[in-house]
Amino acid sequence: MANHEQRPILVCNIGWMARYEGLVAQPDKIVGGGQYVIDEGRGHECCNFLSTQDGTVFGHFETIKKEKDRRVSLDRLGAPANAAKIEHVDVVWVATHPQERGRRVIGYYLDATVFRNRQHHAKSPTAQHRADDIKSYMVTAQSANAVLLPLGERNIRLSKGPGWIGQASWWFPETSQHADVPTFLKQVRELLEGVGRNAAKRNSAGKWGGQTDPESNSRVEEAAVAFVKAHFNDFAVKSVEKENCGWDLEVYANESTPRKSKPELVLEVKGLSSVHFQVGMTPNEFDALRRHMAGGLPHYRLCVVTDALSNNPTLRVLRYAGVEAGWADDRARTAVSLDIHEKTAAIICLNE
Repeated sequence: MANHEQRPILVCNIGWMARYEGLVAQPDKIVGGGQYVIDEGRGHECCNFLSTQDGTVFGHFETIKKEKDRRVSLDRLGAPANAAKIEHVDVVWVATHPQERGRRVIGYYLDATVFRNRQHHAKSPTAQHRADDIKSYMVTAQSANAVLLPLGERNIRLSKGPGWIGQASWWFPETSQHADVPTFLKQVRELLEGVGRNAAKRNSAGKWGGQTDPESNSRVEEAAVAFVKAHFNDFAVKSVEKENCGWDLEVYANESTPRKSKPELVLEVKGLSSVHFQVGMTPNEFDALRRHMAGGLPHYRLCVVTDALSNNPTLRVLRYAGVEAGWADDRARTAVSLDIHEKTAAIICLNE
């Protein structure tokens, strides 16, 4: 495998999404990406970061213009004339920010294979591909080499005009003569180079991406629960942390909590010692969150307290307002955007 510093770069423009793991029955939507997305309300890129069972991702960028399905000039990436594909390419995905406008780097595939012509799935690689009617692709890579940037880290911007990506959905930045493109490429190379270093940090970290310190974690959680209880001090708040409900607190309208009464709200509480918003969930907690997003648990709230041990912690009371509206912060009365990355784990025991 060629080193990423030596591999050619292909930039591909797609619609803006949070997760790129499907649209049908998923808490995501697509914005921008061309006339097809505007007309149909969907795009084939919606599953670009959805891994298949064998650890592959299939990437789409639009090649059709009017009635013509155009070919990608792979020779500009170093492929032989008329080659059907080229391997060992770093594909950088970009999309237009829905509020601030302007294209941003949203993720990348390292060491990918790019095809000259549209490829068609013999069968849907996942049930989600089938649900979203994704029948073709232009790029493949190993899912371990596919990195989707969180919404708050999509900071590398592209300019507009001659020498930058235009109406076509793909662009060869290394052949551009624009004076500012080398700066863009330097930023991209630094982003790609950082993947190994960041992975090492993740692998050496604790269960949810931070150093494990049970005593400190306990203090943070206790402070967060106390802060949430204080926020709901006009109600009766019952702790159910040890009952394995999928949430920590139940909020009742009256001061008393009769056994047969139903709570007004159920609260999952997460405390963080820093201002950086990143929390983990157990399978049981995540199941409750998914039930809420599916409409089956409307009185659920995710309460996240950042800077919990400081004199000025911040509380977010989050609820899912539906596919169109997305997530909202009830306390701030604003819409928010969440990245939700589902993880799997295993417990392996030796039979003796």
